[in-house]
Amino acid sequence: MSLKVTEKRFYRYLYLRLTRQRGSAHDLSFSVAIGVFFGFITPIFQMFFAILFAWIFRVNKVVAATCTWVSNPLTYAILFPVNLYLGSFFIKTEFNLQSSSSISLSTLFKDFKSVLSFFASDGMLMFMIGGSIFGAVVASLCYVSVYYSVNKHRKNKNERFLKRRQSLKKKVDLAR
Repeated sequence: MSLKVTEKRFYRYLYLRLTRQRGSAHDLSFSVAIGVFFGFITPIFQMFFAILFAWIFRVNKVVAATCTWVSNPLTYAILFPVNLYLGSFFIKTEFNLQSSSSISLSTLFKDFKSVLSFFASDGMLMFMIGGSIFGAVVASLCYVSVYYSVNKHRKNKNERFLKRRQSLKKKVDLAR
């Protein structure tokens, strides 16, 4: 039986997989933040950079590599224009929001040479600057939410454990 992305159980499974990882809440949160940041900043070698920085900061490499999938073929349609738009405030080119909204898949294939030259010159730099801004904001939000979730889950788990332990202790004392 497989889990589908549209099912609530899928997200519960991911939540439990994350909260049951070894390491402190800070380490897990920082791993998620690293993965999300590199997922937004670069479209190529994002897993490599996430694993490298997770190794440098000595946090969970698997979680960091997994979280780079925040950018995937389904989210590229949102990420690319937002990153380019944010980057266009820092790099001055002939790029504007109106011209980017008229780009479709058919015009991309017809005028592929000009699109490639745009990304080879200023487009990639605009994308990376915009991605670093957008990625830093989203990574910070992810850090806070994961830190809170992991701490809450572990606190609730400890409380349940202590409650069970006390009830067993009472049963043993009554049996004597």
